[in-house]
Amino acid sequence: DPLPLLALASGVITTLDPRQQSPLQGDTGRLTLAALCETFMDAGLRQPDALLKVIGEMAGDDLLRLRIRQSVAERRHAIPGWVVRLGEASPYRAVEMTHVLADGDNVVIGATLPGKRELSLVIYIDHNLGTLVKDAFVLPAPIADVIESWNAVDPLSGAETTELPLADARARITESIATAAITYPPFETDTWPACRPLVEWIVSMLPDGGSGYLRPEWTERQLASLAASFFASSFGSPLVDEDNRSLLESILWFATDYGPGDPLRWSPVSVEILLEDWIPRKIVAPADYLRKVPTLLRAFVRYCHAERSIPRDLTDETIETIDAGEPHYREVVGTPRNQGAMALLERLGELPGLGVEGDDADWGEADGVAGLNLSEYMLDSLARAVGVLRALETLSSDPLPDEPIEQSGIPEDILSRVTEVAARVDLCCDELFDVEFRTASRRLLSRVAAADPDIFRRKSSATTTAAAICWIVGKANDSFGLSGSANSRDLRVKDLMAHFDLTGSVSQRAEPMVRAIGADWSFGKATLGDPLLLVAAKRVRLAHARDRYRSSP
Repeated sequence: DPLPLLALASGVITTLDPRQQSPLQGDTGRLTLAALCETFMDAGLRQPDALLKVIGEMAGDDLLRLRIRQSVAERRHAIPGWVVRLGEASPYRAVEMTHVLADGDNVVIGATLPGKRELSLVIYIDHNLGTLVKDAFVLPAPIADVIESWNAVDPLSGAETTELPLADARARITESIATAAITYPPFETDTWPACRPLVEWIVSMLPDGGSGYLRPEWTERQLASLAASFFASSFGSPLVDEDNRSLLESILWFATDYGPGDPLRWSPVSVEILLEDWIPRKIVAPADYLRKVPTLLRAFVRYCHAERSIPRDLTDETIETIDAGEPHYREVVGTPRNQGAMALLERLGELPGLGVEGDDADWGEADGVAGLNLSEYMLDSLARAVGVLRALETLSSDPLPDEPIEQSGIPEDILSRVTEVAARVDLCCDELFDVEFRTASRRLLSRVAAADPDIFRRKSSATTTAAAICWIVGKANDSFGLSGSANSRDLRVKDLMAHFDLTGSVSQRAEPMVRAIGADWSFGKATLGDPLLLVAAKRVRLAHARDRYRSSP
């Protein structure tokens, strides 16, 4: 099966790809792909030569490919024939899978390899976040089989499969990969961007001259007409007042300038982005005014879906997302918060490696934020990570001690349940982490159980609860690495999930635990606000960042 070797080569190229480096880091003196290949060539062994041949074809560097060909030919190793003839690979079909709510498209490419082998590349292009590749994977199967299996899984899902001209597939995938490559923080999955060089190699064989995604253009007159039609309808007529007219202008601004640009297209994802991020970050207005948004949005979504004849169950799902997010939205808009550039930095999380030199940018008037420069913001962000500024000033570098779980304060009726979860937490920490991490996890578990016992009274898996505890502590302590990052750690979230034999995410299980202890939860990450839940390495990084930003102008 060629796929494991192709995937290995693709992963090697990705790891050394300059696009993997954070734009907030300077020159890190990273190893280059050419230098690594020279090492393999110097080794002169059969297995590295086979890998070199694949890298040479896939990397898109003509000079490197020629150098590898010459070097490998001199040794005359017995390399599999399909590897030698890899340049004969050819894509032959493209299919696009779209959904009625148009959050994103799956573009599938079918390709043949030497020896009548076939691959199918599945590329997910997300439209809510800038029309970019958010995920991709490769299957060792013909594209016809993939499409047949896909349609058989859920034929009533609202997805539509259509043939896509090969040139259009190339244009759409290439543009979306380029957008993803300049998006920070990057989107990462178990297979993306590890398979990006493999995808780019196959896509480079497709014909040029295709059309990329065309963004709809809405004039001010068209938007005014849409607003008038809504407020004249049965959906909007009960909401006709000056505030709602003004708020609808902001909603239409979001709908046309962000995402796919269609103000009549609303999905659970798009309304979540609007309420969780965009309005709190972009709109500077009194809380009483902003709290009217969910009611207006529900009516507008129903109007738009009626205009587009969207199935009722999809409308209900979108409305349910608004209902579920409204309490948190109302809390956020009623609380002092960073906006504009400061909010974007906050969304990235605490970034001690920013490395700003010279005259720091004054973010002063950007998007309604006044009188705050980068150093001030970062010091405030660091203080929130440990609760208060005084805690930031007195951070200790001593490791957390080995201590048992604190049982006082935990109700008797859930004690056995908590003990069961603690046992699973301990097994995970013993296998993947260390004593410090175990102590932090035990402390968090004890606090959650004492603060909200109902979390442990509900029917739920002790394994999932333990995984959520470890996930929260790991996220708060930066214990999970990013592939290719200069600050990479070996452990990934998928390793944690694999230990517990779980798939998917435990963030939904984690959120109520974080909120139970009064910690901050935003954008899927917890800021625990207590150095007693932070391992020594995290506290040391915070202290170093504190000293650096304190000395900045």
